[in-house]
Amino acid sequence: MNKAAAGLEQGASGLVKGCKQVEAPNPEETKQRVTDGIQQLGEAGNSIGSSMKKSAAGAVTGMTGQATSAAGGMAQTATQAKTTATQMGQGATQAMTQIGQGASQGLQQLGTNFKKSTDEITGKGKEAMKGVVDGLKNAYSAASTSLGEGLKGAVENVSKSFDEAVLPQEDKAIHDNAKKAADAVKPWWQTALAFVVSIVVAIVVVVVVTALIVTTGPIGAILVGAAAGALGSVLGQMASNLVLGNGLMDGVTWQTVAMGAVGGAVGAGFTSAITAGAQKFGMTAVTSALEGGAGAGAFAIRTGVGVTGDFVSDAATQLIFTGGYEFSMQNLATSLVTNSITSTKRYDAAQEHLQTSIRSNTGHVEIGRTGGTGLNVSTSTHGPGDPVGPPPPAGSARLV
Repeated sequence: MNKAAAGLEQGASGLVKGCKQVEAPNPEETKQRVTDGIQQLGEAGNSIGSSMKKSAAGAVTGMTGQATSAAGGMAQTATQAKTTATQMGQGATQAMTQIGQGASQGLQQLGTNFKKSTDEITGKGKEAMKGVVDGLKNAYSAASTSLGEGLKGAVENVSKSFDEAVLPQEDKAIHDNAKKAADAVKPWWQTALAFVVSIVVAIVVVVVVTALIVTTGPIGAILVGAAAGALGSVLGQMASNLVLGNGLMDGVTWQTVAMGAVGGAVGAGFTSAITAGAQKFGMTAVTSALEGGAGAGAFAIRTGVGVTGDFVSDAATQLIFTGGYEFSMQNLATSLVTNSITSTKRYDAAQEHLQTSIRSNTGHVEIGRTGGTGLNVSTSTHGPGDPVGPPPPAGSARLV
């Protein structure tokens, strides 16, 4: 490389010299020098190429050696790493195998111990439960036997006590009650007769009372109605008791007397109101019927007014004394029978004849208004055979 550089330097110097001599160039000399320069340049180039080839060859040889050395080192390192990894894998395999074997043996031993403990617990639990079941069975058997014997004894004692104490008394009570019930059940004809007698007595009471007390106004009619109602209810009940064979005063109380008085007063007031209303509004048919008119129409009107009055009287009486109302077929039948009898002309004639006979023998009392529009009432007493005062004014009531 140094030679090549020197040749290049000489060639360059020759070229410089040649250039300096351009002023008077000598062709031959210039040619020679150029030729020499070219030759020197060629030699220098060859020298440089040879040197560079040698250098490259040396570098390749060095690099090949280094690569070979590095490859050998890497191969050795890889071999050592492989050996180390193999050794580590073998060690890990042995360790894992030992751990697995230990764990398997431990789990197997644990399972064996658990099964043994479970078998022991199951056996002991089975024995204990068998003992409990046997004990409960024996206890229930004993309790059932004792309870059955106790209940049997209790039933026998109660049955014996009941037979000794209750049954004789119960037999006597049943016999007495049966006798009372049998005595209370009357033959149908006796019950019907008692019903008819009570109606007849009530009618007779009204006839007698109205014969002894003559009214000429609504106030007197209401008072007489109250007296007739009270007396009629009492005497009618007593007559019914005599027919049925009951005690004379059975069913007769102060309440029944008061109810009879209220019913009679309400009935008389209702009839007075109907009569006054018919006269005020010109209802001649009703007025004529209530004053004793003849014919089927009059009979129907008098019967209807009487039945309606009885219904109003019964309802008012129940509301006053019981606070409620209960319909009674017996009361309706009694009202229909009574009013159908007292609404006939034959009854009016018989009533007039009987009342005249009573007044002729006993006298009578007259109750009437003193006049005007007030409620002042006058009374007068008349001896046997005295005539009855003038006919009652408009608005007076017919009690029966």
